[in-house]
Amino acid sequence: MSNAFYFVLKILPSNERKKIMFGLDFGIAGKKAIVCASSKGLGFGCANALAAVGVDLVMCARGADRLHESANQLRKKHSVKIIEVACDVTTEEGRAKILEAAGRVDILVNNAG
Repeated sequence: MSNAFYFVLKILPSNERKKIMFGLDFGIAGKKAIVCASSKGLGFGCANALAAVGVDLVMCARGADRLHESANQLRKKHSVKIIEVACDVTTEEGRAKILEAAGRVDILVNNAG
């Protein structure tokens, strides 16, 4: 792609830029998603894709340090709100912790195991 194309992308508002880059508008910008096991791998990929279209995230994983690094990476890249919950989603206590932190949620990516 040409430099002129990238220049135009830089000056467009972020919502318009995302429409051009991804070609689709699912109408989920501004929604909130819980993404389980989202500090790396498939969970991180899902969190990244949702953040890229403007979805705020509740990211959870067992490792607090890795989770914090991953959340900060997405905050910087996409400027969305992210709540971090370090817990084990396979336990009742972990699920309760996520739901308490999340509040109202629109999307669930149940990636665990």
